[in-house]
Amino acid sequence: ASLAESLAAPPAECWHDLLAVLHATVRLLSEPHRVVLEHAPEVLCTLLRCQPAGVLHHMVCEAGAVAPLVAQAAAPGASARQQELSFRALSLISADSDELRTLVACSGAVPLLRQGLSSAFAGVRIAACCALRSLSRSVHILRTWIADAEIAPPLCALLADPKSAAAATAALCNLLIAFSPARADALAAGVIVPLVAALRGELACGGGPVVRAELR
Repeated sequence: ASLAESLAAPPAECWHDLLAVLHATVRLLSEPHRVVLEHAPEVLCTLLRCQPAGVLHHMVCEAGAVAPLVAQAAAPGASARQQELSFRALSLISADSDELRTLVACSGAVPLLRQGLSSAFAGVRIAACCALRSLSRSVHILRTWIADAEIAPPLCALLADPKSAAAATAALCNLLIAFSPARADALAAGVIVPLVAALRGELACGGGPVVRAELR
């Protein structure tokens, strides 16, 4: 079986080994060596992508992964690769559980993700958008941490960035729902014009269905 298949439904006898890998990976998140710091979040992302949301995601958090991921992304000397992979891991952790979204938000990740939206590196900007999209699925987080961080204006600004526009649009979807406090901020930031322009451009190129798929 492939790695993905093995991790998606590991045999009972493999759980011990899987948990050993998980805990070792989480410990490596606090290593002082840059090469290790860049690869540990990547391994964590692989584990989280291959295993359906649920047990493994909670185990990752119980092993203490969230705090070092946030610390790694916030470190003054962090590379763009470290930030990108840390943001992607936080996005995966918070994708399907309000409990884990709250854990990530309480760790101080939201202001850090807002900073990531202004990164000079496209990978960091896109990963920050993905994490904010995951977190904004929680109504509580949408009305508190995300509203306080004023996420809408920098997300709207990314609509003019060809590399980040799709990820920014996806993140904005939850911010624009009727009961979102960020809705007014997004409208004030002029979100409608670039969204309509992007839609017209995609339709002119025959890409309408692709755009709709991106927004689901």
